[in-house]
Amino acid sequence: MDAIRTIQSDPSSLSAIQRFQADFVGSQISGVTTALQTKLTLKDGFDTVRSKLAQGRIQDVLRWSFANIHHVREDLDKAYINASCLKERIEEAQARVEGEVFTRHEYGHKTVLDEVGEAIKLAEQEMRPVMDRLTWWRMVWRVDEISSIVGTSVTRTWCRDLERKVRFILVILHGS
Repeated sequence: MDAIRTIQSDPSSLSAIQRFQADFVGSQISGVTTALQTKLTLKDGFDTVRSKLAQGRIQDVLRWSFANIHHVREDLDKAYINASCLKERIEEAQARVEGEVFTRHEYGHKTVLDEVGEAIKLAEQEMRPVMDRLTWWRMVWRVDEISSIVGTSVTRTWCRDLERKVRFILVILHGS
């Protein structure tokens, strides 16, 4: 900078030109320029700064992509573990429901019951009078009403106690 200021102050003076040359050589700016050129010039035939910057960007994108892939893998592993835990909890709940629905504790010992079979038998007993009233002769005159009669009867009688018991147990299991 001193060399440039010296030559700018008196460009026609011989002493200013000599001081400029001495200061320029003393500053070793040509060595810095050469070092920058060798650093900024790429090997293998690439000779532009843009290509070096582009390679740097590509490397950054690749690092970012690998990091994202790693995070996605971690998330997938966590999801797999959570799914496995949920499956285990579901299996436990199913076993507990089965135990609660199909067993009864009486006087200190366990009695295995066929709750579903009993519920179906009870529903069948309650449906029998409705079906007995639908004789062939009566069905001819009430053909439009048959589906609603049977549907209403099934809705009213079909395993009400078993359904309530299973719902209650599911609520208990879901809450725990």
